[in-house]
Amino acid sequence: MDCEIIMQMLHEAGCNDASVVWLSNISEDITLIGGEIDKLQRSETHAAALNIFLEGRQGFFYTNELDTDSLHRFVRRAVETTRLLVPDEARRLADPERYYKGGGADLLNYDASMPTLSTSSKLQLAQASHHEVLDAHHPLLVSAETRYSDNIHHAVFLISNGFKGEEQSTRCMLSDIVSVRGEGEAR
Repeated sequence: MDCEIIMQMLHEAGCNDASVVWLSNISEDITLIGGEIDKLQRSETHAAALNIFLEGRQGFFYTNELDTDSLHRFVRRAVETTRLLVPDEARRLADPERYYKGGGADLLNYDASMPTLSTSSKLQLAQASHHEVLDAHHPLLVSAETRYSDNIHHAVFLISNGFKGEEQSTRCMLSDIVSVRGEGEAR
């Protein structure tokens, strides 16, 4: 499924002014506590977001049910629901002259090496950081937790009055959290 097909569904349902966003996110989360794996999770989500402008009305809708039949029902209901809203003539698509035309500098938000990292490589990175804390054998150390998380994001945008674009970004975080003894039993 792609934005053009959803836009066609919107047109067939009686809506000619809309924006469609097709979203994809892949994430991994690892948590280590006291030298052991506490959490190892991978999630992959795909969704569509619609911003419908109809007869001075605006409705925003989001779904992760992306099979063709579910999308047809979703789009029809979204258009029907938007018709129930109170009109506001200020609610309309932006002037296409304001849309990004391309040619700008790469913002360097995407690291192409992220999708190539295996889960075992990520786990090894988290374990190395975790053991660095544990192996210090600091006398005040009560507990240690290491968290690794990453996200690979991709979105495609289509606006009925003339914009099509996409964005990709990656995010990665590795942190160690420690509890240490303070005075008395304070942590």
